[in-house]
Amino acid sequence: ILQRLQAFELLLQNNPDYVGKIALYMIVVPSRDTVQQYRELRDEIDKFVGGINSRYRTMDWQPVHYFYRGFPVEELTALYAKAHICLVTPMRDGMNLVCKEFVASRRNNDGVLILSEMAGASRELVDALIVNPNNIEAIANAIIEAVNMPEHEQSRRMKMMKEIVMKFNVSHWVKMFMSRLHEVKAMQQSMYAKRINSSTRYNIKKQYAAAKKRIIFLDYDGTLVGFKTNIEQAAPDEDLYQLLKQVSSDPSNRLVLVSGRDPKFLDKWFGGLDVDIISEHGAWTKTRNNNWVSVPGLSSTWKKEFFPVLESFTDRTPGAFIEEKDFSLVWHYRKVEESLGELRTNELMNTLR
Repeated sequence: ILQRLQAFELLLQNNPDYVGKIALYMIVVPSRDTVQQYRELRDEIDKFVGGINSRYRTMDWQPVHYFYRGFPVEELTALYAKAHICLVTPMRDGMNLVCKEFVASRRNNDGVLILSEMAGASRELVDALIVNPNNIEAIANAIIEAVNMPEHEQSRRMKMMKEIVMKFNVSHWVKMFMSRLHEVKAMQQSMYAKRINSSTRYNIKKQYAAAKKRIIFLDYDGTLVGFKTNIEQAAPDEDLYQLLKQVSSDPSNRLVLVSGRDPKFLDKWFGGLDVDIISEHGAWTKTRNNNWVSVPGLSSTWKKEFFPVLESFTDRTPGAFIEEKDFSLVWHYRKVEESLGELRTNELMNTLR
């Protein structure tokens, strides 16, 4: 809420021509008034609203109309229909129905929706003006864009969003939800079927003992060692090292370590073992007592085009970082807050497509 007010004040500061021509109707439904932090936030909002109104109001115009109460659905619908712009900028929201209610109320397919990228609905209502709720300047610019958007563009966007709202209604949601439940149940059954029981373990041991030649492929991260927040900490301990040494010392065994790590890392930890190593998921291979060999025809020139894209997402995602290898780029988000990480990865995949 405060960021929304800050953006509106920034708009008035940088665009004095809008004074007297645009107003913000802000409805805050009371919630958790008994919690100290919420009371402090409400007081801060009151002061901020008062400050904007005292600095910019005129005899016949007030910039912010602030309502700290709920509204009957009839009055709320009337406000939706009367507004030219709907500004929905939550810091985090699983879905957010306000933006969908606004779209549903637009009988003439006019108006503009400005929507936070942190709201789940932003993945559906892609024709809204999507903003980062932490970027005050971006919100102010989005309001200006919305005010000046031609009617035909408003109509085009609103029609697209209305189709989505009408299609993905509560009945569709329930149907999809139940379908996903059945899929999860089927997946669980499939996983149960693949779980190694005592009989399977016995057969594996029996066939292992009977085999004269064996080739064993072992993945590194997530299999031999657990995933770590800091990738440099995902190093093999002494027990694992001795186990690999024992398995590879059997002349009947050929042990192959498969990893996405770069050759330097794998050489550091496993260069002294009598094993084959596959690095960067196949880009490099090293057989016993030989040098590293890259797959013929690989090129790294493509990285120049993609690195700026990954960099832009890293700048907008606290905790994310880029790992550059010889023939690959890895965008790590294991340190990122879970919901933000999921949001950014979906955005990144859509961008790269």
